[in-house]
Amino acid sequence: MEELRVFLEALIYSGYLKREVPTQLPLLTFEVKPQPDEDWQEIIAGTKRVFQEAWAKAGGE
Repeated sequence: MEELRVFLEALIYSGYLKREVPTQLPLLTFEVKPQPDEDWQEIIAGTKRVFQEAWAKAGGE
């Protein structure tokens, strides 16, 4: 989670999320691939939880 927080802080600091884009909001994507023995729904839920925590700690709005 710490690496993600640092990454998000860098995006915020660099102005990446405030630049003009052809979409309504800036777009940020992550690839998440569960292992064969993992439940994809649990992986998505965990990924969302970690992202939201990192975003809050990075000072995201």
